[in-house]
Parts: sequence; C-alpha cells; structure tokens
Amino acid sequence: MNTRYLAFFFSAILFYACNPKPSVLSDVYIDSFSEESNSSLFEDVFSDIRVVPLDLGEHVLGSTMALHVERAEGGYLITDRQTNAIYYLDQQGSLITYLSKVGRGPGEYNSLQYCKYKDHRLIALADGTHIIEYTEKGELVKETFMEEDIMDFFPLGGQEYALFLYRYNGESDLEDRVVITDSSFVKKRSYLPMTYQLFNYGSYISSVTGDEGQFLCIQQSRPELYKCDKDTVVTTYHYDFNGKEYPKTMLEVDDFEPMLDILMGTPDIYGLVNVFENQEYLFQAVCHLVDGEEKRIGQWVIDKREMSSRIEYWDLDGPEFQFFGPPQMLTENNEVVYVCDLSLIDNVKDMIPGLTKIEQENKGRVTDAVLLFCTIGE
Repeated sequence: MNTRYLAFFFSAILFYACNPKPSVLSDVYIDSFSEESNSSLFEDVFSDIRVVPLDLGEHVLGSTMALHVERAEGGYLITDRQTNAIYYLDQQGSLITYLSKVGRGPGEYNSLQYCKYKDHRLIALADGTHIIEYTEKGELVKETFMEEDIMDFFPLGGQEYALFLYRYNGESDLEDRVVITDSSFVKKRSYLPMTYQLFNYGSYISSVTGDEGQFLCIQQSRPELYKCDKDTVVTTYHYDFNGKEYPKTMLEVDDFEPMLDILMGTPDIYGLVNVFENQEYLFQAVCHLVDGEEKRIGQWVIDKREMSSRIEYWDLDGPEFQFFGPPQMLTENNEVVYVCDLSLIDNVKDMIPGLTKIEQENKGRVTDAVLLFCTIGE
C-alpha cells in the first residue's frame, strides 16, 4: 500500500438542496464530480500568481506533503510534521520564531501534529493527547495532557476550542466527536456522534475563511463534509463520487488485515484530502487510489455563486505535483496557497503559464522555498 500522501495525515454542475449560501442545519448535495480533468487550473481557473519568498535561515522544510500552513497575526504559521518543527513568519516571509522541541521535558514532544495561532500564542497539538501553548517567541506558557486522542483542534472566538476526536477509541464508543472546551481544554459540551472506525487517515479541521468561528471537519474516508460552529453542524456537504468512495465494508471492519485486503482489492477509490472554503468558493483536493495505491490528486474548485465546477488531475509522480504539492490554504482574496521549492521549477515552467516570469523574478535568492498565491477568477 502506497501511503505517501496519507502517512502525514494519520496522527455543480453543483446541486444545492437549498440556496447557494446554505442556511443553518442545511444539507448540500454535490454531484458535479468528474473522474477526468475538465479544466486547466493555470489556464482556466487561476488569473494571477504572486510569490512570498520564505527566509528560513539555516532551516530546511520537509516534504510538502508534511506541511500545514495557517494564517497568523501579521503573517503565517507553518507546521512541518516531517521535521517536527514550527515556523512563525511575518507577512514578507521572514522568520520570526522557529520551534523544534523534540524530547521528553516540559514543553517537548515526540511527534508534532498541528500548530495554531491564537491571541499572540502558538498552540501545538502533539502525540495525540498533548496540547502545548508557547509565546510568539517560543517560550513555554502551559501544557495540557488530554485523556482522549485528538486528530485536530480549532481555536474558536472567545476562550473556547473545538477538538476533533479519533474514532477508534473502543468499538462500542459512540461518543460525540466534536468536543467544545474552555481555555483550559476542559469539556463544556459536544456534538457530532460517530461510530467506531478503524481507518482514520486524513481526518482534520480546516477553518472557513471569512466566517469566524466556523470550521470544516474533513474525513478522507467519507463522502460527507461537516461545516460546524461552536454549537452544532451548520451544513453537511454530501459528495457523489460516482459510487467510488471508500467501501462501506472496509470502514466497518475492526482488523487491519481485512481492511487492507478490501482497500487493495478495490480498483478505484476517491476521497477528500484537503478542503477549504471561503465566501465564494469550495476548493478541495481529491486523492485517487488504484488498487490501494495513491495515483493522482484532483484539484477541484466549486464557485458557490454560479454553481460551476472545474477539476484538474495531477499524477503524484508528475512534475506538477512534485513542484506544487497539495494546496495549503484558501484566502479571503480567493487565493489558493502552495508551498513550493523553486529548485524544481525547471520541470514545470514550460508547462504552467506564469512560472517563467516567477523564475526570472526570483533568481539569486538565498532560499528556494516560497509561498505561491494563485488567484481564482478575474
């Protein structure tokens, strides 16, 4: 089983059942999925490209598949799950704080999952149950050890947090999987009941840009996407993958051997691996598995205003994906963000409009790591 894309995430036409801006407690049905490219991102979708060079000092980023990018006060926050490091950068891409606290002492961890920014603090989730709060300079403020394994967390407005729990803690465990806590991570309330599921790759939280306090609960194994707030599921997105979503029999097993047999014996499977939403767009990356091996990533943009849908596939071994990697973020200005290595640009500059100019403008820079902002639309 090839898990290059999955491994780092372990730890329409669009049809609306209501209007294009769903009301509270709504269901949205998306039946515009295509198994083949019907568009070119850089010819039909993106209208502009801009670059923010990253000045990381002596540090080197790990694989793009292991990176997670978040907005932070006046800049960006990058979690590198491969090297277990955190980068806090300003708006120009210059390094403010570098954190790598691997160890067993106070404020240290073994395996970093995510880091979020809240109220001038860097808050990290590590080792499944360890939440660590640092100052912007990387000094330890406090740490909390949780009883339940956590896939991801989301800082809400005020002093609350949303935790997204794993689903394999006991076969008969029907506990709600979204838990709302206070600032000390003490449970206040919960919702979103889900039954036991052994397969948990690719489950995480994504913020909804422009809607403070709303977030998406993504599960690669399921064709449903939950948009939530501090009290409930606001919208459930139902994706129609033409009957090629993860097999129900695979998700219901309780042993790895039969699970892998079903996974590797299924010719085609499609699942969500990255999803971002703002006021105008849904932008999702879809992984295509063939006989259990990851082969392609489809990048799929849905315009919620016009209900249009466009998708382009890249081979995981192809030059496009090797250069761009997975999408990392969707901004309020309709920019899709990638972390790229300019040393690989020769492989794609003649294939992607605009990259030749990017190469010329960035020759001679000390670092090859950049944030690439690609604007959707005009």
